[in-house]
Parts: sequence; structure tokens; C-alpha cells
Amino acid sequence: MEPIPISSGSNTSWVLPLAKQNKWILIDAGAEIDNPKPSYSWDLMQAALLKENVFPDDIELVLITHEHIDHAGLAYKWATRGATILAHPLAQNKLIQGEDAHVRDRAQRLEYLKNNGLPDSIADTLHRSSTTPILRWQPCPASAISTINHLDEIGLAESKNLTILSAPGHTRGNLVALIKEDLSLFSGDTLLERTIPTSGLHFVEDEVKTSNSLVSNYSHWPSLPAFIHSVNEIQKQHISTIYPGHGPRIDNPARVFQRFLKHHEKRGRRINLFHENNKDHSPYMIAKLMFPRVSDQQIVQAMIEIIGHLDLRTISEGTKPI
Repeated sequence: MEPIPISSGSNTSWVLPLAKQNKWILIDAGAEIDNPKPSYSWDLMQAALLKENVFPDDIELVLITHEHIDHAGLAYKWATRGATILAHPLAQNKLIQGEDAHVRDRAQRLEYLKNNGLPDSIADTLHRSSTTPILRWQPCPASAISTINHLDEIGLAESKNLTILSAPGHTRGNLVALIKEDLSLFSGDTLLERTIPTSGLHFVEDEVKTSNSLVSNYSHWPSLPAFIHSVNEIQKQHISTIYPGHGPRIDNPARVFQRFLKHHEKRGRRINLFHENNKDHSPYMIAKLMFPRVSDQQIVQAMIEIIGHLDLRTISEGTKPI
């Protein structure tokens, strides 16, 4: 059974035959791109499926690896075609809210980064650049979404099973899927060949609201410690092939695992050294010291990684994450 790659922009979704004859599962809904014309990426996906002799109406299940606009943006379209959308419980609210959740997440991240030293001028520039979205994210009807949990199994053709593995880190509702019979992993953005995926910034809503601030009513969730733990756990499965959410299949998974873990080991040591020598510095100031010539967008990514490693440090020391 060779999974079929289907592209939407830079994303790769994967199609597998289900145990039920002539029915299929699509891993990740794809990104909704309306440029250069409406329904551009949707139409391309439909054409690509037909080229592989897969009728779009025969897509019975769509598994969402995580709640990001480029992986879940077309979930609502698949729902209108009768597909059941499978998502982790912690991913479902964002699928239902769509663009509203995406906009709120960006605003929360910028406010949190400003609280950690990012200058208002950079935050304002980044905010303005996000007001003309490249991708769209329409809300997916809650009635079309079914919960998928850790170790749930989906029957595939050839008497194989697709096993769900919860893998928080890239997002809170992140998951991967494993065919145990041939050790094939569908990794979404958890493992990529040419990029170290970001752990991002994530927030958990507090039970008691104290203000109207986007951040004050939310607690920062330490995503990088969870991400590294997830990758270590997945590595124990002795994966033979990775089918990622961006790019073609990966035939040397050991190299990808090693690169991810080695990157964070080395980056963590360097961040801790800068932090030890500059304890009064904010994550922004540490980022400027470490990467003095990067762009504003890159400095934000550096800040996010620094915050992640400070989370890792505080958890390892048994103190409360920032």
C-alpha cells in the first residue's frame, strides 16, 4: 500500500484506502488558497484525486493532524462532500471557529511577545502584514467533526490499521498516525525533512477572567517540552518511512529524528549560556544578542524558540514556566 500524495500549496495530504471497498481516508484536509482564482487549491486537489482514480465523493474520512490553517483550512469543504472530519479533542474548537481562532491566536502571540520585550514597532508591522491573509479558513460544522483519541485505530485495506498517536507540541491538539504493519508514520508538521518545526506559542484559557486582555485571561502552555517528549516517544516506534505534511516521503527517518533532537540539544545549551550571562535580559534582548542580523519575522521565531527553551529549563528545575 503506497500512500498517494495530494498537494495544496506547499502542503502535502496523503490518501489511503480504507477497509471498506472504494472508500478512502485523507490525512490533512489541505490549505484553502483562492489565488489566482476562487477555489484554486480545492480544484487542484479534486483534479489530483481523479488522476489517481480516487473519486472525491469516496473520501469518507479526513484526519486532521493539527489545528493550523494550512492543514485544516479545507475541512469544511470536505464536510460539505459528506466526509467525516476526525480531530483530536483539543483541536476541534479551532476547526469550528476557523478564521476567528486564527486571528485571535496571532493577536495573543503578538501581545505575549510584546510582554517579553518585542518592540511595539515590530509588533505593529507584523500585525499589518497579517491583515491580508494568503489562506482562508472557513468554520467547519461541529456536526461533521468526530473525536479521535490516542491509540484509536482506523481499518485500512490489506488488513492494516492506522493507529493514532497523540503528539502535543507543534499544537496542543497535534497527532500523528502510524501503520504498525510497515512502520509508516504520517507526521503532519511534527517531523519534516528540511525544517525544524516550531513549537509555537499556545495559550490555555483560564477559568476565571480577570480583564479584557487577550493574554491576561490565558495561561501560556509550555509547548517545546511537550514537543521534544513527543518526538522521543515516536522515535521508540522504529519508524521506517515518514509521510510528512510538507514535501515528499522521507526514507531516512533516523536522520530526521536525530536532526530535530540534536538541534534542540545544541540550541538549548546556547540559549542557557546567554541566559546565565544576561539574566536581566528579556527573550527579545537575548534573541538580538544571539541573532543580531535577522529580519523582524525571524527575530519573532527566535524569541519563540528562546521562550520554549526557557520553559524547558524551568520545568527541568521544577519551577513554574514563564
